[in-house]
Amino acid sequence: LATGTATITPTAGSAVSAVPGQSVAVTGTGATATIDDALPPPATAQLSLVPPVTQAPIQSSSTGVTSTSSPVGSQITVPIYVDVTSGAVNAAAATVDYPADLLQYDSTQINSAVWGTTMQNSGGAGVVQVATSTSAPQPAGSVLLATITFTALAPGTATLTLDATSSQVADVNNALAGGVPLDALDATAGASYTITP
Repeated sequence: LATGTATITPTAGSAVSAVPGQSVAVTGTGATATIDDALPPPATAQLSLVPPVTQAPIQSSSTGVTSTSSPVGSQITVPIYVDVTSGAVNAAAATVDYPADLLQYDSTQINSAVWGTTMQNSGGAGVVQVATSTSAPQPAGSVLLATITFTALAPGTATLTLDATSSQVADVNNALAGGVPLDALDATAGASYTITP
């Protein structure tokens, strides 16, 4: 429905508010559904495995935007950034895929100074998953979400990617939209690491 008020007449009195595009189920005689477009436009954001200054232009599910070299046995630290391009966000979840034959997962350090609540922090067998939220909405700009530490196991090119289907950045208005998660994620950027003997 467009902005406005729709009157629905099933069986008892009730009311519901929603934003445009949100599904609304209303039951009750004389029930009303108000579609409210007073919320600001949804936020947009990118999840990235490279610092903002070295990022290539945003490309959906791009990989290999940066490459560095490290010897076998060395530690490799990989940052995850949330780059908010418009609006504000208050939660982020990232799934990072990595080659387990080339990299051993050691740990993930959440940037708890910004992301005060950690819902998930796990890694191993080729996948790292983090999920966080904050009570202080993050406006446009880049902010560190977490730093992953690996140990280089064998020579080769280790390409790390963000899984766009299971990663998410929540628009700050998700609570105002009746609990509907407004996913602000519109792009991801991966990274490559060359491991030398």
